[in-house]
Amino acid sequence: MTLIKTGNEEGFYLDHNQSVRDDFIRTFIPLDCLHHFTSSQAAILYRPDSKDASLFSSAIQTKETRTVHLSLSLKSDMFAIDVPFMMDSEFQARLRRIPPPASSAEGLQLASESKSRKRKSSKRLSSSADDPELAELTIKFTALVNSHPEWWTPRRGLSDSDNNLASRGISKLYSSIPFSMEQGKMFTNPSDTATVRRHGSSELYVIPPHTRYICSTFAEINCLSEERIKYDLILMDPPWENKSAKRLRTYDYLSDAELLKTPVEDLAAEGALIAVWVTNNDRLRAVVETEFFPAWGLVKEAEWTWVKVTRSGEPVYSVDSLHKKPYEKLVFGRRVGKRVWRKVPDGLVFVSVPSAIHSHKPNLSTVLKPYLAGGDGARCLELFARSLTSGWTSWGLEVLRLQNSRLFQVDDRCEVPKCEINVMVDAPCDD
Repeated sequence: MTLIKTGNEEGFYLDHNQSVRDDFIRTFIPLDCLHHFTSSQAAILYRPDSKDASLFSSAIQTKETRTVHLSLSLKSDMFAIDVPFMMDSEFQARLRRIPPPASSAEGLQLASESKSRKRKSSKRLSSSADDPELAELTIKFTALVNSHPEWWTPRRGLSDSDNNLASRGISKLYSSIPFSMEQGKMFTNPSDTATVRRHGSSELYVIPPHTRYICSTFAEINCLSEERIKYDLILMDPPWENKSAKRLRTYDYLSDAELLKTPVEDLAAEGALIAVWVTNNDRLRAVVETEFFPAWGLVKEAEWTWVKVTRSGEPVYSVDSLHKKPYEKLVFGRRVGKRVWRKVPDGLVFVSVPSAIHSHKPNLSTVLKPYLAGGDGARCLELFARSLTSGWTSWGLEVLRLQNSRLFQVDDRCEVPKCEINVMVDAPCDD
């Protein structure tokens, strides 16, 4: 993670995968689970001249009670976003009709070429010319992208692209993986290393160190309050009700009235920071600020903008798109009290190459740590989670969905030894 300052504006670039990779730099994997990560173990995990290769092969053949410590990361194809998101039909149309833009910095100002442009609509699209907030965002984003060319790979023209085929394959894989686990039970990994566990009938999940996680429906969310633990940070990405969710049924959404019942008051410590992801919907942002925060005893402290970009630094959607925007908002509220904390800076913009998986947010644990009243001992909770963060408690109906072993790969770039064989007693990877 790199925090920079350009002129009078602050912003940073976040490596989405690096923030996850740090949690899995050493992952405890029983040998009977190893085939889920690689099909040719010795060839991939060891160089040909590795002195441990024979030991490794022998352990597999004899099925001794041994484990392997590997460095893992999310599959790199998940972040192979080379061109803006578009349907194949639109991609082919652009290949025939539209030359690529001159530079990535122009991305925020490009007019949408999507099928929505074909529709006759009297509704005027917002642009940086008539929207002061959007104009300010454009200035910050452009400064951020142009100030650090080393962040970006050379831009590929559409004719040299496959329309993000590899990343779309990961998205399809994710959609095809079933998820089930025991509900209402708090699971933990208190060890200093990540591990692999089986939940449900067949799926394996990679569990970061020092984590707690529980799966339940929203109707049972009060199981968290019953623990009587107060948290210094509560991060939530609510399943907002919207037209797309109703039409496509891509997830089980909750109404505003239902989300208002989230027991934030019971879970938040004095001075706690609450961060809420909000889709690009002015009504929802107003609901959070004028209804949710007052009901939860919070005062709005700041608002950040996450701009999603390709690997060349171009926004993944046109900012003038009628339906989808390349950015999302993170709204911060504070439960004011006597405890001292560092205030979250307002108006900060950060950019990252997003995951190909829908609504997969970047891990912000390191970024938010300086603003927590609890300091190094701060307790952190994520609500409506689909992934886990080291040192955090996570709750959600699909709390392990993004931890599925099929979404991970052996990380060749890690500086620590790639593999160590250890004799262990607790080798099985079941619950």
